[in-house]
Order: sequence, then C-alpha cells, then structure tokens
Amino acid sequence: GERLVTAGADGTAVIWDAATGAVLRVLPHASAVVSIRVLPVGGRVLTGTSEGRATVWVAASGEALLEIDDCDPRTLEVSSEAEVVLASMMGRRTAWDIASGDLVCALPGLRNIDVEVAPRAFPCSSKVVTVIRNGAAAVVWDAEACEDICEIVPPEPVIGISVSSSCDSIAVAGVSGVGTWRADDCVHVRSLYALDGISMGWGGGVVAAEFLPNRDWLVVLGYRTASIRNATSGEEIQRVSSPPDSFFASLVASPGGDVVVTCGPGEVIVWEASTGLPLHVLPNVDAPRQTVGTWPFCTVAIGLGNTFDPHGFGRGVSARHALGV
Repeated sequence: GERLVTAGADGTAVIWDAATGAVLRVLPHASAVVSIRVLPVGGRVLTGTSEGRATVWVAASGEALLEIDDCDPRTLEVSSEAEVVLASMMGRRTAWDIASGDLVCALPGLRNIDVEVAPRAFPCSSKVVTVIRNGAAAVVWDAEACEDICEIVPPEPVIGISVSSSCDSIAVAGVSGVGTWRADDCVHVRSLYALDGISMGWGGGVVAAEFLPNRDWLVVLGYRTASIRNATSGEEIQRVSSPPDSFFASLVASPGGDVVVTCGPGEVIVWEASTGLPLHVLPNVDAPRQTVGTWPFCTVAIGLGNTFDPHGFGRGVSARHALGV
C-alpha cells in the first residue's frame, strides 16, 4: 500500500501506512528535520536537519546509508537514478555518490544566502537546475559530467523551479508570474503574468509552479488560487480556489499527474487535476494558525515515490504533520 513520510521539529521522520495510519518506522535525528526527499527507486528516504546534516535511510530497516554534514538542508535533491545526493554547501553545488559516500562533483558560484529553493533533478538525465546568486538566476548543470550547461536569468527573483517529465522545459516562478524556458539551451519560451484572482496582497501573488508528471500541464499556485494550464499554449484548463478562511502555501503532484495536493494552515486538500474537484479534505491538525513570518508547512510523500517540502515556508514551524492521501 501507499506510505507517507513526515518531518518533525522533534528530530524525527516518520513513515506511515496511508491506509491504516499506523507508524511503520521512526527515523531519529539529533535536531529538527526540515526537509525530506523520497528516492525514486530503492525504498530510500533523504532527510535534512536544521544543524546541516543530510542522511539517506533505508525505509524498511531504518539503516543510515550516507551522512553528509555542513550542507544546507533546504537545498537537497536526489538524482533521477537515485544514485547521487545533490546538496548546496559552503558556496558550492555538490554531488555525492550514495553507494560509496564519495564527493563526485563540486561546482562554485552559488552565493545563496536566503534562497530556500531546492535544486531540481531532471527525471530522465543527470542534469540539475539550481538557483544561484541569491535568486537572481538558475543554472542548468550536469552532475555526472560536473559542468555547467546554460543559465536562466528571469525578470524577478526565483521562488520556485520545476522540470517537465519530458525534460525539455523548465518552469521558473517569481512572485508576480511564471515563465518557461527550454531545458537544453535556456531560451525563454512563454510568460504567464498577472493571473486573475491569484494575488492575496502579500508582496505578490505566485507561491509556486509545478509541472504535472506525464502531462503537458503546469500548475501555477497562488495564495487563493491554483491555476492548471497547458504549458505549451498557456490556456487555462482548470482553476480551484482555497477555502474562504485559509490560503494555499504549497503543493505536490501525484506521480501519475492526475492528482494535485495543496496544503494550507488548516487543512490539506487532494484535488482531481482534470476536473478541479476536491477528492479528500484532510485536517492539518498539528498546524496552528501562524503569525506573519512563521508559515505553516507540510512535507508529503506519496507511495514512497514523490515528495514535497515547501521551500521558503518552513522557517520557524515546530509542528509535525501526519498527512494522508
């Protein structure tokens, strides 16, 4: 059955049975767990803690396969073949071989201080896209060849990035809109700006953008609105709104691309992508409403094959969230 992985400020990452709610395993840490990635193969989990330690775990046994210190836990990712951990550390973009523990690539030029956008691995190659220069640009690089390929310079600071399942497009989100770029040469293709109903007045309107796997669809998430669009034409396919007393803080797509999960301060909503109809509404019972500057967050893993943690929204939150889909 499907399993979920959740992160906690109490220093634990918990693996749950989604059908029964039973705890299958608790992964202990010495400090708060602030990020999670589930490796696409092998039943392994990557966690990052507030003290800067990244660990690759075997989900079934709880064995720690690899530990990396002095990394930025907000910027962890796993390669498409689940062989390499990607991490930003001490101003460098690094790649670590999971089997041997060796550092296999280190490239300079991050200069990120407050950027909380994790790199994104291409699902069908060894390429990676990473935000650099404090959000002013995103660079596409090859972790296997250990070389840069091209650079995207959007018109405003980057708050989110996504790679299409076909590996030919990159979506870059800023606070007022989303643009798409060709992945092979970083040539700009399309811009989506000033989407009606997205802004809620908190310094801009866009929260994130995410390609749906196995579809040419792009979800543009605002505080009040999630707009599902055709990534090629820009045509809106579906639009959903947040509950009246809440807002959207983050999203994740199911591995098949047919379901979108949004998270807010009070609840988690599972939507059908094609119709915009809510399938499940799950109370986020451990997430009290936060004051400005302390945002709610969720870390959701679907079937130990897809995860999400809300880059930029987890700071200062202490609750652990057990979420079911």
